[in-house]
Formats: sequence, structure tokens, C-alpha cells
Amino acid sequence: MRESSLLDKDYFVAPERFEAEGFSLRCYRLDDGPALREATLESYELLKPWMPWATQEQTPAEAERLVREFRGRWLLATDFTLAVVAPDERTILGGSGFHLRGKGFGSRSGEIGMWIRASAAGQGLGTRVLEAMLAWSFSDEWPWTRVTWHCDSRNIGSKRVAEKCGLRLEATLRRDTLGVDKSPRDTLIFGLLEDEYRAAAPLR
Repeated sequence: MRESSLLDKDYFVAPERFEAEGFSLRCYRLDDGPALREATLESYELLKPWMPWATQEQTPAEAERLVREFRGRWLLATDFTLAVVAPDERTILGGSGFHLRGKGFGSRSGEIGMWIRASAAGQGLGTRVLEAMLAWSFSDEWPWTRVTWHCDSRNIGSKRVAEKCGLRLEATLRRDTLGVDKSPRDTLIFGLLEDEYRAAAPLR
């Protein structure tokens, strides 16, 4: 397991970019609002069963305010919301991120979230993005020694992506929250430890 001095600093400076084949992961920038709005509006029907934040009502100003909030949290190291961007740097293919969920860095555990825009879905991009997120997670740039993935038990696509990338099902929280449709839902929690990831490296 790598030794990290990241948390010994007075403040954590998060890395802003990771390059992968066919896309990049990066923090949101000022003026990303229009591109985010385009991607989410196009993807509303795909997102609405699982993502409570998905809406058809978002204005350009609201989208821009949102990306500025993402940027602010990034700089404050309280949450790390990422854009998945195409090589042209203007097209947002989806979103991901490392979320602390109130734990703080002391746990060295981050929750990975993800969505893929409708026009890029069904082509294996979700799996490639999660693979990139895992590689970045356990690099020297982040303090994580454990990552998790939470999804609605009915979201078969999300469950499959986690399994393909080697995350282990650790728990099923029964009726722990309400879904977008307000019905009780079960949440699946997958996890992966740094040493497990490194042990599986020859198999990837």
C-alpha cells in the first residue's frame, strides 16, 4: 500500500485532470454551464429514474451557477465533482466524482458517482470511465485507500459496471431511502480497497 503525505499538508490541493483514451476527467470550469445543460437535458429520460437532480427545467443561468458551485467545492476540498469531456473539450460526455458524504479526509474513503449522457450510453463508456476513476483513485494524487459505489438495486446497468470493474458487493441497505418515484428502494454498496486493486493489476 502506498504511503501518502497528502493529508499531512495544511490543506489538500486536488488534482484537476486525468487523461484517458477518448476522454478526459476534469473539474468543472467557469462557462461549462451551457455544455452541462445540453448534456443533462439530452439525457433527462435516461437519468430521471435514478438521479433526483435531473430536471427539464434547468436554465442556462442555473447550469452556470451549478458548475461554479462545483468549482468552489473543489477548491475548498469539500466535494470533487468531475466532468467527463470529449477530446474537443466542449462536449460533456457525462459526469463523475469523488464524494466525501461528510466523512472528511481522515477516512481516506471516497464515493464514486457517475452518469453518462444519452448519446454516449450503451457503448461501454461507463465501464471505461470507472476504470479511469479507479486508476486515478489509487495514484499518488489522491489520498484514497478505499472507494465505494452506491446504486439503486433496480439499476442493473450501474450494478454491472461496478462488477465489471472489480468492485465487491459489501452490503444491501434494505428500503434505506426513497427513489425518484418516492417508493422505498434498496441501495447496493460496492467497495474496493487499494491493495485489492493493486493485487488485480496483472489481470487487467
